[in-house]
Amino acid sequence: MTYLEAIQALQTLIRARRDVRLDWSGGRGPRSDARVVFLATAGIPEHRVRFRSPEQLGALTRVLDSARPLPEHQGLWSERERTIAARVVGDYDELVPALARIMTPKVPDDGVLPDSPLGQDVRDRLAGSGVFLTSETAAGPKPGRRTMRLVTADDELMTLYPRRFRTAPTLALALTGFEAADAKTAQELLVGYGAAYLHEVVQATGVSLRLWEADYPSDRRSAGSGVGKIGFPRERYDVVPVSLYAAANSPGRDLPEKYLKYYQVLEYFMPRAAAAVGGKARSEVDRLHAIAGLAITPSQIAAFLRGNDLLTSLSDDGLIRDVPVLRAGADTHPVPGLDYRPDVVKRVYRIRCRIVHAKEGGPRDRTEILKPYSREARDLGADLRLIRFFAERAIQHWAAALP
Repeated sequence: MTYLEAIQALQTLIRARRDVRLDWSGGRGPRSDARVVFLATAGIPEHRVRFRSPEQLGALTRVLDSARPLPEHQGLWSERERTIAARVVGDYDELVPALARIMTPKVPDDGVLPDSPLGQDVRDRLAGSGVFLTSETAAGPKPGRRTMRLVTADDELMTLYPRRFRTAPTLALALTGFEAADAKTAQELLVGYGAAYLHEVVQATGVSLRLWEADYPSDRRSAGSGVGKIGFPRERYDVVPVSLYAAANSPGRDLPEKYLKYYQVLEYFMPRAAAAVGGKARSEVDRLHAIAGLAITPSQIAAFLRGNDLLTSLSDDGLIRDVPVLRAGADTHPVPGLDYRPDVVKRVYRIRCRIVHAKEGGPRDRTEILKPYSREARDLGADLRLIRFFAERAIQHWAAALP
């Protein structure tokens, strides 16, 4: 089948759908290929799928026949089939060994590598019947069995939500027998039951898995400062804060976790800072101010903020809510002569509080927790670079010369 013939087949299928259209100018290529557009409905945003090749026609035909994308969680709902499926992200590399040990408890550690025969058996199970099957008898006008399981994502999901890099199979959560009157209800069922089910999986295996969320893409860029020159050591650093700093750079941590590890570096030095200023710093904020005053000069923080895009984010009051912003001058450069240290301390402490304080209820003025895997958590990159700089200066300030 040619590309044009596939387009004509799509047009025939789309005529039966009022919530789908096909955009195509007649060209070919990344910018000119046809787009299948699933229009927005109540509670569900628009979703566009690039039609790259006639090979996608089979999967799109099955979707257009009876299903509706749930793009906020890379999901798919079929009212007729009473199914909901959605992408699951997390520690896939840890899931395969964990499942292998469950399937064969006495297997030696070297037998659960992903490429081992047992690892292949696990992948085959995921691609077939799935794992962690759980079910119940559903009540209501259409009684039956409701089931949930983890599987390898099928062609429909992979066509609707293609991945740029596919070094490992894509996991999906499959729900069957779930009644939903519309796509919004289906999404609510996915989130409600899916989050609870994956929590059970995490408890049972220790492997972190979660639903994919549009606000928190898993391929975010690292917040590190890049590769620098490694010099011969001249100073001795305290082991504890250096260990905390190293833990903050662990790739397995999410961004709020990294932030708290850098903050723990600062907490370590708080007693020393308080003693250095004569015991005047009694509160946690006062001690942060003391560390900033001792370890950072106004020119150092200004130089750090100059010549990059940090102030673009740190001066945006809509990026991380309910935290103080840093003033930006012309072209988002530091304001000449401004001592940024007090505002940096206030921002660092406030973000720490939004990550740590998760108590339900409380005073009316309590700000909302900065939730993991939220849009705000995703946008912590600039603040991670800022608190990392703060932690580095503290470690450096209390270093001692090596013999």
